[in-house]
Amino acid sequence: MNRVQKLPISLLGACFSALVVMSSCSKEDSLVPKPEVSAVSVKSEDGAKYKTNALLPVLAPTQGQICQWCKPDGYSVKNQISAIGMSNSQYLFGNPATPWINPLRTKSDTSKTFLTIGKANGDNGYVGIYVSNLVQGKKYSLTYSVSTMRAKNASGLGQSPYAYSFIVKAPSGGPLAYKSTYLTGKENKWITETIEFTHDAKTTTGEIRIILSNFSNVTAYGNIHIPVDAIKLVN
Repeated sequence: MNRVQKLPISLLGACFSALVVMSSCSKEDSLVPKPEVSAVSVKSEDGAKYKTNALLPVLAPTQGQICQWCKPDGYSVKNQISAIGMSNSQYLFGNPATPWINPLRTKSDTSKTFLTIGKANGDNGYVGIYVSNLVQGKKYSLTYSVSTMRAKNASGLGQSPYAYSFIVKAPSGGPLAYKSTYLTGKENKWITETIEFTHDAKTTTGEIRIILSNFSNVTAYGNIHIPVDAIKLVN
């Protein structure tokens, strides 16, 4: 004979009440609004305070395939320059036939590459970098590093000269939003610079201009390293 064990009525009532509460909690949880993303103050490695959020300006860092004429997305050559491409700390444009005389590593532990610009006297071109997500009236900082090194010529005879200077212009902020870095006496080392600028245009995009100067008729090379977090929101 089958025996059916009956549960006490009080226990059945308790189970039903628990199920109702769990269902109610589940519905309430689904209705709880998610917290909004807001700007928060953070500190960089040098202790300076910046603000960051999900809508920071976007520009591509100097990372990517190593070769002559290789460039990150958003980088373009305007007018005439002798050469451009991605290099590493050992070789100009990654070519074993043109090693650096005094190899120089990047300051970043994550990126081992940098953009190299080659110019001779008379070249009037520059490199433009596309920037997006700029907000009118906001103040930003742009941090980057530049250097110049000599490379052996591919023929095996001679070497390139040092470049003279870098000029980096911010994507907005007027005619004074730029930085000149003279490389004489600072060869074979990374020089870190920061430009602060206020975006004064209604458009959300802009262009960083990189100008290398060289007074020799022989092509000289300058390098620029732009990290992932190159642009920060100041206020």
